Amino acid sequence: MSYNLIYFFQIMWLDVVFISPIVIYGLDQILKNKKSKLYIISLFVSIVSNYYISYMLCLFCILYFLFRIITKYNLNENKKIIMQIILKFIIHSLLAAFLASFMIIPVIDDLKNASINYYDFSNSTYKNIFSIFIHFNVANISKNSLYISPYIFCGYFVFSILINYLFFQKDNGKKILVFFLLFLILGFTNTFLLKLWHGFRIPTLFFHRWSFLFSLFTIVIASEKYLTYVILSKKQIFLTVLGYSVLMVISIFFANEQFNIIYFIGIFFLFENLLILNSLKKQKNIFYLYCLFIIFILEIFFSCKCNFMLSNLTLSKNKYKMQDRQEMINYFSSIDSSFYRVGIFNYHNSINELFLKKSSLTSFISGQNKNLSNFLEKSGYMVNANEIYDNENLDIMNQLLGIKYWYGETNDEKYKQLENMKFSNKNIHIYKEENFLQLGYLIKNNKVQIDTTNPFAYQNSFFKTLFGYDIYIKYEYDQVENKYYVNNKHQNIYFYATTCLNKNLKNELSIYLNNDVIIQDYCKNFEIKKFNTKNYENSTIKLSEENNYNKVYFYYVDENKYNDMINYIQNNQIKNVLVKKNTLKFDINSSGNNTLLLTIPYEKGWTILVDGKRADAKKIFDTFIGIDLSNGYHKIRMIYYPRYLKLGILLSTIDFVLLLIYCKKMSIKSNNI
Repeated sequence: MSYNLIYFFQIMWLDVVFISPIVIYGLDQILKNKKSKLYIISLFVSIVSNYYISYMLCLFCILYFLFRIITKYNLNENKKIIMQIILKFIIHSLLAAFLASFMIIPVIDDLKNASINYYDFSNSTYKNIFSIFIHFNVANISKNSLYISPYIFCGYFVFSILINYLFFQKDNGKKILVFFLLFLILGFTNTFLLKLWHGFRIPTLFFHRWSFLFSLFTIVIASEKYLTYVILSKKQIFLTVLGYSVLMVISIFFANEQFNIIYFIGIFFLFENLLILNSLKKQKNIFYLYCLFIIFILEIFFSCKCNFMLSNLTLSKNKYKMQDRQEMINYFSSIDSSFYRVGIFNYHNSINELFLKKSSLTSFISGQNKNLSNFLEKSGYMVNANEIYDNENLDIMNQLLGIKYWYGETNDEKYKQLENMKFSNKNIHIYKEENFLQLGYLIKNNKVQIDTTNPFAYQNSFFKTLFGYDIYIKYEYDQVENKYYVNNKHQNIYFYATTCLNKNLKNELSIYLNNDVIIQDYCKNFEIKKFNTKNYENSTIKLSEENNYNKVYFYYVDENKYNDMINYIQNNQIKNVLVKKNTLKFDINSSGNNTLLLTIPYEKGWTILVDGKRADAKKIFDTFIGIDLSNGYHKIRMIYYPRYLKLGILLSTIDFVLLLIYCKKMSIKSNNI
């Protein structure tokens, strides 16, 4: 399937893709009113392997079941047996689902508190049904539609049999099949159905993740209809190839793609499959089976070649390869085994340190904590629903959130350089934050009014909550049209502009410092930026004229207040930190009654023991964990288990017992028959 060629690197999804034929085979046994333990077991394994893709598989199972019931049974004459089969399907599906309760229930609870993607789905659906048929062609992978196309091609052998059945065989069930196929295809063109297939959570790229189920369905139908394959005349073969060619031309037009040699190769493969299938049905010679196999291998080779060429082109844009980043993380682990967070300079990519087993702000997960996402976005980080990215320009916030090491191509005098390494023909600098702050520290926990429109004011609200004073000070400047004249009394100027109003511009907001371009395409990555004006006598900051923007902010750091904050935290932070699996241990000395802030997103599920006694967690700034402490030296232990995990385990255990009883009862009933 072309789906597997495109999604080969999405290993977390492929388990369900591989299990799905077994699930459908088990479902077919239910439809035949036979034993169906295989369906329960395979569906359970699928759900545990990946709940997300399994949701799509479950939805497909319902549709497939209805299709089979309608085509296999007479609804008036077989009411009793139909009701038996429907009941069996419901029972078996529920047994499989509840058996996975230990995972499903905590996941559902987690997703309720997760960020929701607000991408515009209009660009991910096809405007008309004709544009979909372009994806029935071999190796139909375009650079512009790599992440938004439904990959449904599964070989001309399958396609040839389907054409033969739909146009040349006599069967009353064809109309129902056509209707079902069109309904599935509508899932690629209709926004509501596309959302339904994805659980009403809009995906980040790869907008048709369920499309392998369309391919699976066509393969299942083709495997059945091969037995009734009708030998075609030369005229019929010619008309079939001609009709396919016309369909491709129409699809190319509606899909706004360019015609290229790949479509001629596809026509050739279809023609060869039709000829060989005809010969095989006439003579039943094993030679023709070998010919089909060779053609099939050539199709796979050609598709793989085209796919990997495009994948290499796309992956080559990544600044660092995964193995390089793993070596960098290994370097950090070799010099420091304690807990800390790692940051990366000037890099926006969803491949993050979570995959490399190292904590980082950069993350790309479906269960992204929405309060943390809101906090970071309002603070000036680049956040896109379930994606969060580092921002090296947010010096103070990065310190408060515990980033200890940085790496990247950027030279930064603020940090102590540890190493200069070479990866992917790039010189990578590795830095250490000398004023590294621990995971937690004592705060004042003041109640302040939060400003949510200005990221600097928002951070100041956070600083006031923690320590009682502002750290960012607004820069006074003179403005003439799109030019801002700022004096150089402070070396670093922090900048933020609100959303561009003109969304049709290709080159969005560029920023110049004394006519030197320092930032391009700012609107693609909305985040706080920092200008170093050390080498400029006077600073004139110019924003590109062709753009519109609402507000522009310039700030600098009050160094005295900043130093006071760092000194206070360093004298009042946790120590002897130990992180092991789901357990966090540390010590803290509190002079008087204080609140301890932990830069861990607040979630229900934490058990907190202060000196061996249960303590309650509370929200700080609606984002982080806070613990009230009395005067003295405290040993604190925190254990995390997903909320409702125990309930899920209980339901799974009960379901397992019921499954054993049900299977025993069915076995006795079967023996009596």
